[in-house]
Amino acid sequence: MKKLLCIAMVLIAALPLAFSQGKTITVRALLPIDFGGTYRVSYSGGSTNTDTNMGFGLGAEAMVGVMSRMKVGVGLQYLINRGNVDDDRTFGFVPVYGLVTYDFNLRAFDPYLIGRIGYNFHKGNDDYTNKGDSDLKGGLYFDLGGGVSFKIPSTPLHAFVELDYAYNGGQIDSTDISYRRLEALVGVSFTI
Repeated sequence: MKKLLCIAMVLIAALPLAFSQGKTITVRALLPIDFGGTYRVSYSGGSTNTDTNMGFGLGAEAMVGVMSRMKVGVGLQYLINRGNVDDDRTFGFVPVYGLVTYDFNLRAFDPYLIGRIGYNFHKGNDDYTNKGDSDLKGGLYFDLGGGVSFKIPSTPLHAFVELDYAYNGGQIDSTDISYRRLEALVGVSFTI
């Protein structure tokens, strides 16, 4: 897992640089805060939903402007395992994704819209994987939301706050699972 995270971080840094063609690159460090969500297991004949506990993560994104108000980029998040409300099983995801933002370019507070789509790796503790006997597979990741950024006085940094609807999909053996929730993201950004 550590090798995968290192490779993904290098890609996050390298891809915008490769395509920036001398343009300014925005780098964001973020902390996703999941409000309790819904964990769904789908099987032939139906599905079951379970409420989840609150969860946290860490992430990084790099973006480059493609039009006056639009940026595209790549990102990675590591979602720390969170559990179902009623048992000791914990699960998490590591989404790797592309993103697009639309910025409204206002002065003091700068609102924006954001969309993310990609693939997420699925992970879980021993109770979740039946002591390693279950095969976890990743799946679709997407996220839609909006936020506001503002300059931190006397620094080159901007802070941002964002509210999103997020979806992570995957499988346990051949059973489809999904994790849906509202999440807040907070963080800082800078340009290079």
